[in-house]
Amino acid sequence: MAGVWRFKLGFGAEFKAGLGAWEYAPSWILYRALTLAQRMRARLLRRDTASGLEPA
Repeated sequence: MAGVWRFKLGFGAEFKAGLGAWEYAPSWILYRALTLAQRMRARLLRRDTASGLEPA
């Protein structure tokens, strides 16, 4: 991140303290479904690369 910070300083950036990024899910059901799908996809990709197969 230091490179990004130097890049932004070159354009006159100023440091502003804040809370950072927060994740807001308006629908907890969709949020749970999407996080489950992401975990399943990551597991499949790890399994495919471990067996020497190319991920689709």
